[in-house]
Amino acid sequence: MTSTRAKDLALVGALIALAGAVYIRALGLGFFSDDWQWLGRMNATLDRPSYVFTVFYRDFNPFLHATFVLDWIAGGGRAWSFHLQSIGLHLVTTALLFLVCRRLSGSAVLAAAAALVFAVNVRLSEVVLWPAARGHELATLLTLGAVFVSGSRWRWRGAYAALFYVLAMLSKETALAMLLAFPFLIPDWRRMRVALVAMGTAAAAFVVFKLVATPGFDTTSAPLGDVVRKVPLLLLRPLGLSDWYPFSWQE
Repeated sequence: MTSTRAKDLALVGALIALAGAVYIRALGLGFFSDDWQWLGRMNATLDRPSYVFTVFYRDFNPFLHATFVLDWIAGGGRAWSFHLQSIGLHLVTTALLFLVCRRLSGSAVLAAAAALVFAVNVRLSEVVLWPAARGHELATLLTLGAVFVSGSRWRWRGAYAALFYVLAMLSKETALAMLLAFPFLIPDWRRMRVALVAMGTAAAAFVVFKLVATPGFDTTSAPLGDVVRKVPLLLLRPLGLSDWYPFSWQE
């Protein structure tokens, strides 16, 4: 058992080192696009902390914005501090993904392969290089944390899992969809029924809040057929194959 744990820790260390080597140069980057709007309000937030809990550009991501405030304090508004935290979060997410996959598959090789693809996938680099896109990384990290805790023997694992999931939602709305995978990622999910019900209730309440508080809740006036044709893009884009999809049933 000790030997197996040592090998797993060595693999985790190697994955973190590799991912760190890939993204370390991001510390020298500046800000991009939405960064100027999203991050520029952090100085004002220090004077009025309630800004963290406001709806900003149709989004309500207080936990995400709290991490931006920490970056602003640590680096005085300089870009390196934002990039440093984004890289650190990516390394932790990579390690946690390995641990979750290791537990589910029982294979260190498969777990390492999955974590490696995540760690260096160019399609995911945006969440590391672009501070404003950090919400996706946070949502993934915290959801994986909820899954990992759910499979542990911790006394309050249900409460911790629910807390992590709520923080994931408050980082990025993409965490809503992740809840559907929980029963498949938690082998003994029936013992987590109370926590899962709590997560589902929180997710439903969050959706209602978004609909009420943000009238422009990512809706579209496009015909239903056009919306349906875009569905395959949800799979192809993360795989890097979006350019191959013609958005037409006839081609």
